[in-house]
Formats: sequence, C-alpha cells, structure tokens
Amino acid sequence: MPITDFEVGNFPAATREAWLELVEQTLGGKPFSTLTTTTLDGIEIQPLYDGDGAGEAEFSEVVAESAEWEVLAFCDLTEGDGDSTTIAEVARTEMEGGADGIVLRIGEPTNAEDLKSLISEMLRSRAENGALSGETGSRTTRVCLAFDAGPWWQSVAFALAQLAEAGGGDLLAGLGLTGVSGADSAGGSEMASEADGPGFAEFVSKPVGLQISLRADPIAALARHGTMGEGSLADLVVKKPEALRHVRTVGVDASIFSDAGASEAQEVACSLAAGVWYLRELTEAGISIDAACGELEFTYAATADQFATMAKLRAARQCWSRIAEASEASPAARRQRQHAVTSRSILTRYDSMVNVLRSTVAAFAAGVAGVDSQCVLPYDIAIGAPSEDSRRLARNISHILTQESRIGHVADPARGSAYVQALTQSIAEKAWDLFQQIEAQGGIVAALEDGTIGRWLEDSWQQRAERIAHRKDPICGVSEFPVLDEAAPSRASWTINNPNALLPMRRLSEPFENLRDAVAASGTEPKVFLTSLSSLAEDSARLAFTENLLAAGGISTQIGSSAEFESQDFTMAVMCSSDKIYAEQAHDAAATLRAAGCQWIYLAGRPKGDLAEAIKASGIDGTLYAGCDAVALLEEVLKRLEVEVK
Repeated sequence: MPITDFEVGNFPAATREAWLELVEQTLGGKPFSTLTTTTLDGIEIQPLYDGDGAGEAEFSEVVAESAEWEVLAFCDLTEGDGDSTTIAEVARTEMEGGADGIVLRIGEPTNAEDLKSLISEMLRSRAENGALSGETGSRTTRVCLAFDAGPWWQSVAFALAQLAEAGGGDLLAGLGLTGVSGADSAGGSEMASEADGPGFAEFVSKPVGLQISLRADPIAALARHGTMGEGSLADLVVKKPEALRHVRTVGVDASIFSDAGASEAQEVACSLAAGVWYLRELTEAGISIDAACGELEFTYAATADQFATMAKLRAARQCWSRIAEASEASPAARRQRQHAVTSRSILTRYDSMVNVLRSTVAAFAAGVAGVDSQCVLPYDIAIGAPSEDSRRLARNISHILTQESRIGHVADPARGSAYVQALTQSIAEKAWDLFQQIEAQGGIVAALEDGTIGRWLEDSWQQRAERIAHRKDPICGVSEFPVLDEAAPSRASWTINNPNALLPMRRLSEPFENLRDAVAASGTEPKVFLTSLSSLAEDSARLAFTENLLAAGGISTQIGSSAEFESQDFTMAVMCSSDKIYAEQAHDAAATLRAAGCQWIYLAGRPKGDLAEAIKASGIDGTLYAGCDAVALLEEVLKRLEVEVK
C-alpha cells in the first residue's frame, strides 16, 4: 500500500477483549487473572491500568500546599540518646547538618529547663550555619520542634507554658534571650541577645520561624503505653496561652498501627477514627470546627512498598477532606497536614546498611505523595542508639531527594498514574468502610480497649508473616542474600515495646533474625554438606538456591559429591541437582550418604508424581524449594543440628 493511501481506518479497532485474548494465548491458555495480585486489604492489583475507573479526587484533597517537605531528625530522650544535655548536643548536630528541626520522643515527664536548653541550642545552631543570608520564613531561618510525648504530653505543654510565662508572655524571651520585642512563638519574633555574640544577635534580630508541634495524642499513648495520660486535651487547647497560639497541639500518630501490622486501609481508617474523636472533644468544648481542624497533625508510616505508601497518603488526605467537609469546615481548613516517618517495621538488625535503600524508597514515596514534613529514621536504630554516620545518612536522604533530585518541585506527580489513582481510590473506599465499622463500635478508644483493632492488626500481621516466611515478600540481607559471616548485633537494644501496650511493635525481619540470634547464642557454627549429583554447571541453580536459603538461618555450607561426605565434619546433607538426575541417582546417592554416617538428608526441589514417591522411598528426610515455609524449615534444620531455637 502506498503511504499516500494510508488511513487509520484501514486497521481494525483495538478492543480490550481482543487484547485479553492475545494475552491468554501468550500465557499458554492460563486466564488473565493469574497476573493479578491481592493486597492485605483485598484490593486486586492488575498488571496493566488504562485509566478506566481510576477515580478523580479533587486536586486540593491529595496534594500538599507546598511541594518541599520539612526535614526532621529523630531524637529519643527515653533511652538511646541519654539526658537532656546530650539531646541538646544531638539536636545541634542535626541542625548543623541541615535538618529543619527534630522530633523528640520522651519517656517521662519533662520540664522547662530541659526544653529551654534544647530549643536554645537549635536556635544557636541555625544562627551559626548560614541562617543570616536566608529570607524570613525560609528554610535557613526555620526551626521546627515536634514531640512524641506518649502519655506525658501534659508535662510538655506545662513546660512550654512556663517558658512563655517566664518571658512575660513571650516564649522566646523565656528562653533567656533579652531585648525581645513583638515576639511570636511560631510566626516570628524580633529579639537580640547580649551573651551570644554579634552573629547570634544579628540572627535573632530577624523574624525567626520557630515552629512547635506538641502532637498530644492520648489515643496513641493508650495503644503504646496502656494509658492516655492525665488531663483534658480540650482544656489544653482552650487554655493555651497567647504566646503558644500557633503551636499545633494535637497529633494523630497512625504509624503505631502500621508498626503493629496494619494494612494501608487499616492505618488510614484508624487515623480517621482518632481524628474524629479529637474533633468531637474539641468542638464539644466550644472550639470552632476550623480551629479544631487546625490543631491536628497526622503522622503516617512510610514503608518500602513505594506505590502503596503513595496511595495510602493520598487516600488519607482525600478521606479527611470528606470528614472535614461533612463537619462543615471551611475549604481552607479541610486539608490534612501530614508528617511521614519511615516505618520501624521495615528496618532490620542484620545487614542494616540495606535499611538505607529501604528508607530511601519510603522517603521518596512519602515525598511524592506530598507530605508536609518527614523524618527518616537512622538505619541502625533497630540495633540501638543511632551512630553519627547513620544520623547523617538519614538527613541526607531527604536532602538528596529535595535538593538534588528536586522531588519536591513537582506537585502531585503521581496523579498522572492510572495505577496510583486507582489504588488511591481503592484504599480510600476500604478505609472508609473500616472507619465506619470503628465508629459503629463506639469510636477508636472503645475499639482499642475491647480488642477489635488488635484483632484486625493481628490478622494482617499473620498474613504478612506468612508471605515473609515463604519468601514471597523477600527481605534483602535477611531472608534473601544474607551476609553469613556478619557478627550478631552487640549494641544495647533500644527498648520499644511497653508491657502495658495494647498494640505491639513488630519488625518484618524478626522471624529470620531470631534464627540468626539462636545460632549466635549457641556458640556453634552449624553447617550442611551440599551434594552435587552432576556437574557444578548443571547443578548451580539449586546449589545457589540452597546455599542462600540456609544462610538465612545462619547455616554455612560446603559443596562436594556424595563420596566426599565425611561424618566427622557433617551430620546433614542436601542433594542438589535436576529432577532428571534425581530419578537416576538420588536413591544410590542417599545410600552412599547414609553409609558414610549422614544422619539427615534433604533434597533441593519439589519432585512430583512417581519421582516424589521414589524420593520418599529413598529415605529422604525433607525437601526445600522455592515457596516453602523457610522459617519452619530452618527451625527444623537448626534443631536437627542441635541448635536451640526459642
């Protein structure tokens, strides 16, 4: 056909039905549904999205006001970072490294002097590190302090009020800075110092963006500590001093649900229920709905599941906007302020440097989803108190994403993805249904106390644990590609779980790490002989698979033929070859191994039919294969190698 005669109409119309028929031909007659997967929320993930039914949420519901997020560092006063003096030094280092502020976790009532020392150090650090060239309210003049106070939120509020009172109604003056005029604890202040030198005096003479988020969250305290703390949240807001009027008082920490095993929709649903609980408490005390919405800040966990994290955060913002709208909040008050923290559940103790990769994916997903602030946890926090290097890397993940990759300079880039739009809509719908169920139970507190939330999360955790045990959800450095000669972590563990907690804190890697810990505690070096029945080239796939699987349990291997097995060195062997070779040699090889004193014989692979019967008749003690319950198998192997597994 000459090109001049070409017309689009010469081709038959492309239809989805015709495409599906071609797909099934490619799949060898298998249905298209074999390409779909299902999330913990029962949401089917299709292999291809064309935009149909993706959902069209309003733009303002799913995107943040500003694209670039605040970078907050994590400090813990409960155990790892030590006393208030040490915390002030850590905070100063974080600010010098480019953080906009810190999230401070406390484990006991705090006081005004401790906070005074901490905030003063943060201000001094900002003054001494290029802040003088920044414009008012810019990143270089911004100092952010957020709290994770557990049931001691009232003590933090009291300490801040004491500082403001000591300054004659001015928080910054209460920090011991003189010459203050027109102070504003969050919007800026004009102040000068007599004791900190000309550089600091010049800095504080400019408006300073000291942003404080109290994040009082009695519901999170109940879940994590078993008590909501003392005092009334509504009274705290109503009686808030004028000097603290810009302090965000209320937090909704949904990450505690994620760390207990919640699915994406469950985490969103619990956050909605907690937010509604606080709205009711505040509005019943006479606070307007717009003011009540303005007091709330939501925290969500960012995981290494990139698209699920993006969709979850977008769905949460969409659902909260609907709640605020139904509560007759003004359009400006409906937007949900979001803070993201990289999930503790994804962090591993072994090969912990891989946590940098997991955290980078999580931070990227949260940033693309449009969070207002973000805290990347240090990669070694699951081992103990973070090192200086791990803190630096945690800060730099956000810096690279925002300053070099410019992630924060595109508003809601995920909106162009039909997959993300569809997943956002599905999570929102599922979360809304669960939220209504919680409300029907009497609200989030009742659902926590009667165990409803706990049962939901336990079910989700068991599903996750099943996938991890079968290595369907691999954990690099732990269940896949472990570093066998890595020493067991020896640093003091950072206590997280409270015995009175209603919800536990779980890490995905724990089942495999418990096996490695058992080996380390035994003082032995369990090893298994891998028997190659053919050439190494032909057997390499199953040899490598077996070596990798056993290493996940801390078990070393040695490769050789059945004739090379020596009972003084080994008590267990795994035969590795193809099914064809098994049919020809497995019986004789097993006999040779038994004669040499081998007590336990396994086979790599999953023979079927007559071959399976023949293998069983050969006296094989077990098989290991892709998709097997690796945790149960490794426990069995270790026990047979006389390693006690708790």
